[in-house]
Amino acid sequence: MERSNKFIDIFSNSNPHTTPLDFSSYRYINTPLDPLPIDTKTVQPPQFIPTINEAIVHLKLLRAFQVMKNKVLIDYETDEEEYCEKRWQSFITLAVRRFIIFVSAIRVNAPGGQSGPGTESQIFNNANIKQDSFVKFMNDLMPPLDVIMVWHSFLLNPKTFYDTCLRNNVLRFANFPLPLYKLNQFIDNYTFEFNVNPTPQENYLNLIRSFTNDERDYQYDIATKFFLYKQTVRFYCPGCKKVLTDWVRISDENQMGLADRNLSVRTLRSQSFVVEELPPSKCPCINISMITHESLRILHLIIDARRKYPLLPGTFKYFSSVICNPKYSARSPTTLSENICLAVQKSYSATKDLTTIINDIPKEYANETIRRRVILRNYLQFNYISATVENGIEVGEDLVGCVLRQERFLEKINKMDWLHSPLIHESLSESLIRYKRFFLMLTADRYRLNILVPTLDIDLMWHTHQLSMYGYFRDCQTSPCHYVIDHDDKIDENRLDDAFARTARRYRQLFKDNYSICYCQYCTNYRTKYANNGLLTLFQTKKKLETKENAIRNNPLFDGEKQGGVTHISIHNSIQMPTKKATKRRQKNPVPWENNRIDGGHYVVVPDAPITTDHCQFYGTGLCNSVNAQCVSDSGKCCSFASCTSFGGSACVTDSGSACGGDGGDGGGCGGD
Repeated sequence: MERSNKFIDIFSNSNPHTTPLDFSSYRYINTPLDPLPIDTKTVQPPQFIPTINEAIVHLKLLRAFQVMKNKVLIDYETDEEEYCEKRWQSFITLAVRRFIIFVSAIRVNAPGGQSGPGTESQIFNNANIKQDSFVKFMNDLMPPLDVIMVWHSFLLNPKTFYDTCLRNNVLRFANFPLPLYKLNQFIDNYTFEFNVNPTPQENYLNLIRSFTNDERDYQYDIATKFFLYKQTVRFYCPGCKKVLTDWVRISDENQMGLADRNLSVRTLRSQSFVVEELPPSKCPCINISMITHESLRILHLIIDARRKYPLLPGTFKYFSSVICNPKYSARSPTTLSENICLAVQKSYSATKDLTTIINDIPKEYANETIRRRVILRNYLQFNYISATVENGIEVGEDLVGCVLRQERFLEKINKMDWLHSPLIHESLSESLIRYKRFFLMLTADRYRLNILVPTLDIDLMWHTHQLSMYGYFRDCQTSPCHYVIDHDDKIDENRLDDAFARTARRYRQLFKDNYSICYCQYCTNYRTKYANNGLLTLFQTKKKLETKENAIRNNPLFDGEKQGGVTHISIHNSIQMPTKKATKRRQKNPVPWENNRIDGGHYVVVPDAPITTDHCQFYGTGLCNSVNAQCVSDSGKCCSFASCTSFGGSACVTDSGSACGGDGGDGGGCGGD
């Protein structure tokens, strides 16, 4: 297909169909918002569905991310692939740290940057009221592209983003949309270079200077100034806030730096003996002689358990009283978190590893055990880059993995060069119609009994929708289901096969249209697997078959018979579960992308296999990683305990991979970061 720059014409001043109001970020900044609480008793049409213009700028942003990566790796040959992979992972690690500094500075120094204190409901309602001084402050600055890349990926994990920002008292920042309208002005239409005017740059740097005295944090563009073995950081205790270590490299030749799996550095305050009975006046960090990723996770867990507030990470993701089904709005996330904190304190010993601490928590009641494990097993995959930021927000989520899982989607979209299609307006118009239908399927209770798998074009629209958490949450909460649908980026790859086939079948039943017109072998096989009355096609007239074929070929999304068009299944969110059932099924039915696995040796947490064999005991024996599940039993099966579902509120996933949320479900879809 010929390359075209029609996307540029769409934004030209002469185009009467393009206005700033096409961007939710512009509307958020420049128009009044409804400050009233969200009405979860009535159904309203979605008000924040992305526009074609927003999708185009999103495509530009994905290209800009690729240009930045090329800059970071510009001096290295393809035969240095292993080094390039490590260099890029280390760059992302530094970008995550810079994002944490950015948000931490907002919390401390932005007018109205803090959205608490209060209950979850009070903080949520307060943050939903637009504060003009905060909006102006954010609108006057522009973060560097590496920080935007992390912000972008974090937004695509909406419930985790919400949980993290609420716990860190920066929910007003979470509601501020990724500024696509302004990003469009700063991304060159031809080179996709990110060039920001001096004033927004300086405003950003002034914010950073107000928070940290380290001049190394004052750089704006680090893509061409990144030196792998020269970047150094220090670790700080999340409890007493004191410095724990001397300077540590991001990565080093011995793979013992911050971005390395085998991080190991001696602490400055360590002592030669362990204090088993630690008095409340003593910080647990005195028992740590070496900082490793394991010791950081344990340190954060015990400090989280001792201080009780903010609540444990994941509490508002899995057990919210606000973004859940309204029937569970009376439940208390605080009570749940406090009970888990008490159990952790009873189980903790300075001589135990993290797995043992979690495993040794008394199993008093089945439902209680389930809830505890849903929260505590997250610590096993945490990557505490935030521990290197003095007085910063605390982020356990492995944001490096979030960026890298999202990168699989980025590479696929950029390779197709959708942005330069001469039919870009027509194809995005079609994709927008398809996403509106997909969102209807996601949010309609009667269709929510199974995971829905998006195609690439639908996933692009879904991602764009989520770049405004404020708008996405409102559209979900005023939908027929009345709760927020998570965008899960850790779905076992074995579950995608059947789920994709079921999604295609349901879409065809509801809308009398093809879900996927991709003609690669994978999509063709699974599109037809669950086709209704497949034998009928044998008796259709030649004219009918020709009519159907012509309709497909005339669709603006049809891309010939290439190996993966824009309606190809979106699989970048898939991970490998190490359970016996998942392994056996993988061996029996290997997926086409099996050879594109990430080399796990480089990573603190392997992006496409974050759950290790040692941790299988906390995830059951099946295909369920239970990241969406809030009432999943130890065996991985769906539990129907009333008290569990009342504390749950999310899809409860069975061994077979089907969701049986019932009265306790929040549902969910898979689609990646």
